[in-house]
Amino acid sequence: MKAAGLSICHFSTADILGGSAKAAFRIHQGLGELGHRSRMLVRFKQSDDENIESVWPDGPARLWHRAAEIFAMRSGLQYLYVPSSRRAVRHRWVREADVIQLYNTHGGYLSPFAVAGFSRHAPVVWRLSDMWPATGHCAYSGPCERWQHGCGRCPDLAAYPPVRRDATALLWRLKKTAYEKSDITFVAPSSWMEKVVRKSPLLRNFPLERIATGVDRTQFNPQICTKERSASRAALDIPEDAIVILFAAHVLEENSRKGGQHLIAALNMLGRMPNTVLLLAGVGGETWSELQPFDT
Repeated sequence: MKAAGLSICHFSTADILGGSAKAAFRIHQGLGELGHRSRMLVRFKQSDDENIESVWPDGPARLWHRAAEIFAMRSGLQYLYVPSSRRAVRHRWVREADVIQLYNTHGGYLSPFAVAGFSRHAPVVWRLSDMWPATGHCAYSGPCERWQHGCGRCPDLAAYPPVRRDATALLWRLKKTAYEKSDITFVAPSSWMEKVVRKSPLLRNFPLERIATGVDRTQFNPQICTKERSASRAALDIPEDAIVILFAAHVLEENSRKGGQHLIAALNMLGRMPNTVLLLAGVGGETWSELQPFDT
């Protein structure tokens, strides 16, 4: 493999919508700036980047793709038949790739068996944004540990991404079959995700690297943040001497995976404190002012 000037094809559910997508987009941009040929295939394209394409079709074919998605959800056979998956595996960018980089693959645009198809073209690097590759259907298992033993008898079929019928044991086994036919190196961006991989019968036998999500230090560093602190507070109408509690999530309300309910409970235990502001960053959050004692 070439040491520089690699051709890399990324797969993400979206390009700039959501935390995983934004991380994928920044990695894609960074590799391009380093001189690599970086291109991305997604389901939902919202940027104007010419090196990103959607594998979902336009026109009447989109209706067929949507019908397949609804059937898979209702039958419990999550993503087993995804029309765009074949298109993705055969895409020119995949055939030209030296490395195929995966991020979120759930979202109705790829089948689990696409991973084996990608491996026939190039080594696969899979940056794990959640638990979905290790479970029978969900992206976050909560207290359930059945993913460590084969799933089945799922206690929460409504957990994202939801299914109507419990085929989780079958889906777990099919993922195992697909992975065993694949050349994958997993990347965990956190110590928590690394622990999930090491506990997972589906993932633990593959190479694993822990690589933290990068931060642009030209924009985020103590000196710059200190200089801009007063201006930022003024723009947000926050008193200079106020204590600020920040909570950030892509979706703020009815999102138990992000732990907002625990923060609300903690704030109510603290009670109202003078000169303290709760700062929310994300979509929604309108109901928070009714649920906790601080100004938002």
